[in-house]
Amino acid sequence: MRLIEKHLSISPDTIEEIMIELREGTPLRKIGKMFGYSERIIKNVNEGTLLPIPGFRYPIRSKYTRETSC
Repeated sequence: MRLIEKHLSISPDTIEEIMIELREGTPLRKIGKMFGYSERIIKNVNEGTLLPIPGFRYPIRSKYTRETSC
């Protein structure tokens, strides 16, 4: 499967859920694990380079939250 085909399998509902997690400050890696996508794909959603919503302001979140080990 080509990477672009993987991108196209993301439903609009999933994109919306990812966007909600981004606004809430959830780390990219954690969002990726929640939805089964790479951190890079989540970053692309955040930046609007993957399935952008017309008229929506990007990036959704300008700072990235890193997970820290305890």
